[in-house]
Amino acid sequence: MFLKSFRKLNMDDELLNRFQDNIDRSLTQLTAIALLDGILIEGASVTTGDNKIAHKLGRKYTGYLVTKTIGAGSVVYESTTINNAKDTFIILSVASGTTLADIWIF
Repeated sequence: MFLKSFRKLNMDDELLNRFQDNIDRSLTQLTAIALLDGILIEGASVTTGDNKIAHKLGRKYTGYLVTKTIGAGSVVYESTTINNAKDTFIILSVASGTTLADIWIF
């Protein structure tokens, strides 16, 4: 994840060292927020019924947010179908019609 790339430098100035320590602590807390560790799927076609959408997280997803929809069936929801491969894909659906959706999966 992008937040884990912070590297502290050893400085002679104690004030700068404390400043870096505070930045490091803050970034450590941010990385604990699962929402930030996700991937954006753009333009996924979602229709009625089950739509398996590969997320490529390399782990089971925790949740998702629909960030944009285009089309009549704009209410995207997780299917009630049991998903035994949450580490690979999410199963989404819409009540009627078809929509294109951008989905943040985390």
